Amino acid sequence: MKKTEEMAESIRNLASTYLEEQLATLKAFSEIDCGSGMIEGNQKVVAIVDRLLASIGAETEHIVDPDWGTHVVGRIKPLNAEGKIIVNAHIDTVFHAGDTAAHPFRIEGDMAYGLGIADCKGGVVTPIYSIKILQDLGIMPQKEIVMIFNCDEEVGTPSGKKIFEQEAVGAEAVFCFEPTRGNNGIVTFRNGWGFAKIKVTGLSSHAFNAYEAGVSATLELANLIQKVYGMNKPEEKILYNVAPISGGLNNTIVPDSAQADVGVAIPNTKAIDIIARDLTEILPTLKILPDSQVSIDFEVKSPPVEVTEQSLQLFASIHMAADALGFDVPEQVAGSPADMNLFSSYGVPVVDGMGPYMYNLHTTREHLKISSIPERTALFAMTLAMR
Repeated sequence: MKKTEEMAESIRNLASTYLEEQLATLKAFSEIDCGSGMIEGNQKVVAIVDRLLASIGAETEHIVDPDWGTHVVGRIKPLNAEGKIIVNAHIDTVFHAGDTAAHPFRIEGDMAYGLGIADCKGGVVTPIYSIKILQDLGIMPQKEIVMIFNCDEEVGTPSGKKIFEQEAVGAEAVFCFEPTRGNNGIVTFRNGWGFAKIKVTGLSSHAFNAYEAGVSATLELANLIQKVYGMNKPEEKILYNVAPISGGLNNTIVPDSAQADVGVAIPNTKAIDIIARDLTEILPTLKILPDSQVSIDFEVKSPPVEVTEQSLQLFASIHMAADALGFDVPEQVAGSPADMNLFSSYGVPVVDGMGPYMYNLHTTREHLKISSIPERTALFAMTLAMR
């Protein structure tokens, strides 16, 4: 017990000493426009990540996607490694060119403001400095640690997931460093995400001279959109959202085409069949114009997280580490999907929300709680030390 207390104190102390370095790095990150697909900004971020990984002696690999940028994989692999752990955070944001200049990094009390500072650059600096602490103390676990910093999370991880799937083989645990949310919890479950596209084909005609000869695709689409919202099942947490919507050329022509996208949270695997039936089987039968044609495609973009005994054990190990450090981390659920969902689909125990405490993410008011940086850095260091 005394040894654990001494280790916890050493980890806490070192986490505090590294805070200024972490803040300086977050400031540098926050000065870069690095929205998904912004290649120049991505390269600047990658250069910072490379320097951080070099500081802990990690082998670094770049995987380039021509559309989204460069993914960075850092690897620490001791001789005779006894297992593999994956760390994940993304290095893209939702923001646009010029946004960082218009909303520069600043500190107000215990809050640090900056675009992408919480989602998810805080999730980059936290685990790297956790490893640095363990190296300083000479207590690194005898495990391979793979750090995946992907550049396409904000668009659904279309190419990063190939890296995830490859590295998930043989992994005993995945720690995702999306920011911490309410009550300082650790996320053990996230909803999945389903996507559908409704396409309606009608018949064009002159809206003033031959109105009745046409078949309005937008009228049919409006009908189907109402039907979609009528399929909401709040008691089952299946809620459809329709946007964007488009159709027709101009208001002098009865439109012969219209389309809409449908998003839906997937609360569990059972819901997938219900949603697919709603959208692809039932909805097309509810059209009101006999001569219109309706096609609907549905796919699961991100499966819901499967909570397993192994993932709950992983959470328990984090809770034990937090207890040793003198604070609590409750189990939490997140409504939106993230990269955690993909790792879960590969059958690997996974937790999320390991990054610093966030506020107003995906807005120009995004900020994080400064005092949560050393806390979360110490938490992951302690978790690794106790494995």
